[in-house]
Order: sequence, then C-alpha cells, then structure tokens
Amino acid sequence: MAAAACTALAAGPLAAKVNGVEITAEQVEALSNYGARQTGFKLKPGYATEQLIYRELLAQEAIRKGADKNADRGELASSIYQAYAAAHPLGEEDLKKEYARLKAEAPRKMEYLVSFILVKTDAEAKTIIAGLDAGKPFSSFVARSIDENSKREGGSLGWTDPASLSRSYAYAIPQLKAGAHSKAPLVESFGYGVIKVEDTRQESFPAYAELRDGLMEQVKTRWQEGLFKPLRDKAAIEVFEGYENKVIDLRNPK
Repeated sequence: MAAAACTALAAGPLAAKVNGVEITAEQVEALSNYGARQTGFKLKPGYATEQLIYRELLAQEAIRKGADKNADRGELASSIYQAYAAAHPLGEEDLKKEYARLKAEAPRKMEYLVSFILVKTDAEAKTIIAGLDAGKPFSSFVARSIDENSKREGGSLGWTDPASLSRSYAYAIPQLKAGAHSKAPLVESFGYGVIKVEDTRQESFPAYAELRDGLMEQVKTRWQEGLFKPLRDKAAIEVFEGYENKVIDLRNPK
C-alpha cells in the first residue's frame, strides 16, 4: 500500500479526520511526492488523502484487534491487509467467473456478411434486382459496380454492423434473412445500391486473454471493497475542502 510510505504525524493544516485521528496536509504532500518518485506522476491531493484514510481505517482496525497503538500506522494497516488477503485469496478462477458473468450479461449485436453492388442509375439497379429474382448469382453482376473497393473483393463488404453504414443500408440490412437480397434500389450519394445478406451471426465476445488485465482491476477493486467498505461505513470520516476525491466522496460513502 502506497500510504505506508507516509507515517509521520506532523502538525499543520488538516486534510481529513478518521474517527478523530487527524490526517495532515503535510502527510498528503509527502505521499504525493512519494508517488512521484515511484511512478513519475504526483498523486492528486484527493487521491492521496483517500489512500491515507484507507490506511488509517486499517490501522485502527489492527489496534481494535489488540495491536500496539504506538506502532507504525503503515505496518498496522499492512497487517490487516495481509490477513484479509490470506483469508480471501484472489486467483485465476475469480477472473474466469467474472469473465463468464460479463459474457452472459453483455448485449450482443447481430453482424451481417454483406455483398454490395453500386450502379449509376435506378434503372440499372432494378435490372440487377430482376436478374437476382430470376435466380442469377449475385457474383454475375459485381463487374457492373462502380465501387472499386468492394468490386475487388467480389462485392463483399465483409462482416458488418449496419449501424456503421448509411441510413438506407442501416435500415435495409436487418430486414433481410441470410441469402436474401434487397427488392428495391437503395439510394446512395453516388448512385443506387443493391445488397445481399450472405450470412448472419451474433457479435463475438472478446477472448478471455484480451480482457484479463481489465478483469483483474475490476475484480481486485471489488475484492478490496470487501475489506474497506465495512470499516468505512461505521467510521466517522471528515474530509476538508481541497482534499476531496472527486471519484469517491468518502464523506458520503455508498
């Protein structure tokens, strides 16, 4: 815990109080400077104050359990943190459970494998549609397309989220089942389009390996909350102006 680096109880302006125990502005500055030496980035006052509040909560818990009240606050806090870690080990299975939960709850969009032909006139597009209605393969018309990019790919736009396309395509594509083509020309800025939905699938969820680091942060935050929240909820905490954490306001914990 970074807050263990700041142990002196110096007199001066106050940043916070925890059950009547003062945390000084000087302590906050010392921890901020320690962070700068360790990482190259100086901790913001609100964040440094929050860390010192957490340290004090743990130190007071250690004293409540019989530790020497005159011992180093950082060592007292560390003893409680380590005991909690031993009693509540955090491992790979916890991350995999969180991954499974997120995967099950995540909204999954539909993706469409779309082929596309763009021609200059409405009449030309209708001729292609008539040919498709008669059973001719979509590929037999791709050479007529004026869109060189898709033409090089045989007319394929690849797997596509309709929302990323123009309004006419975004509306038309989800109306088509796999194997179906548009029954009317789609008006585009540069011409008239004909599309075919080759296949559909549900949007894939990122692999576990891609999300593992983020999962660790998320799970560890919740794991730490299991230690800090009971102590914080029953503590009298006062944070003075200029030392509030804008992300978590410890004066009004939720």
